[in-house]
Amino acid sequence: MHGLINKSIENFTTDTYGVEKWHALTRSMGTPGLSFEALLHYPDRQTYDVISALAQTLGKTHQDVHEDLGTYLVSHQNTERIRRLLRFCGATFIEFLMSLDSLQDRARLALD
Repeated sequence: MHGLINKSIENFTTDTYGVEKWHALTRSMGTPGLSFEALLHYPDRQTYDVISALAQTLGKTHQDVHEDLGTYLVSHQNTERIRRLLRFCGATFIEFLMSLDSLQDRARLALD
């Protein structure tokens, strides 16, 4: 998994619930002090484990965690750069939905 995904999960957790919640989560996973680098790649399993630990820590379902993460990515003050990238997906919601298939290619322009 691209580190940007994992770093987004880390930032979501710390921005929404505080740094201590992230530290508690990493301790519960047996990886105290874990922090992700946005430009590195990580095993997919590690990302799934983080989401599972976060869901368990918050007492939410995986679906709820994903939904909250999505809301964070499009609305939090610290995610302006992501919103700028998404703006190139179309002027209307329908255009945005129709362009989602090419989002990965556009992201590659900005990332390795």
